[in-house]
Amino acid sequence: MSKGSRTALKLAITSLLGVGLVAAFATTTPKPWTLTIIGIGLGCLSGHMRSRAIFAGVTARTANALGWLCCIGLMILAMAFAENMFVGAWAASFFGYLLVHRLYSLPASLRKERAAAGAVADGT
Repeated sequence: MSKGSRTALKLAITSLLGVGLVAAFATTTPKPWTLTIIGIGLGCLSGHMRSRAIFAGVTARTANALGWLCCIGLMILAMAFAENMFVGAWAASFFGYLLVHRLYSLPASLRKERAAAGAVADGT
């Protein structure tokens, strides 16, 4: 897969996550403001950890584990505080988490791809 198509795929997935967030938030009544804000905050934390791992050149196992824990934690919070709108509240918070996580770590992954392509072109 070429560099341009990988970048286009990442941007397409990110835009689909944004559409999912808007759709889940718009169709849930009453609006799950608190859970969505918690999901966005956790996405910032996880995205920061992933971008730091990408810059350091190590695997992002901790960020992956945090992603799974955030998914489960947001589901438990949605079950506890939004029983009547559980699916919509969980979807809005989880799409918010995924969107911000992706947006936060996207520049680091693109920079790493450019650096890897430059190293191959230089022969190093």
